[in-house]
Amino acid sequence: MNGRVALDRLDHLDLPAHIEVWAQGSWHPAWLIASDHKDDGWYGLVQYEAASGPETTEWVSVDRIAPAGDLPPSH
Repeated sequence: MNGRVALDRLDHLDLPAHIEVWAQGSWHPAWLIASDHKDDGWYGLVQYEAASGPETTEWVSVDRIAPAGDLPPSH
């Protein structure tokens, strides 16, 4: 996912946390508003606004969440 280092867990972040989320084929600035550890790993409830639509709130796996400001290399 464009060289971005995803988080491996979410329990150390104070909520809400400013993060980046991989959605709709690119990274977007977002807010992490909740987290949950399930049998298959960490999930975060994120809120973001993609260029192509309205604000979205959804649960995503931790591999789609990165620290804010961790910019990927230019392509």
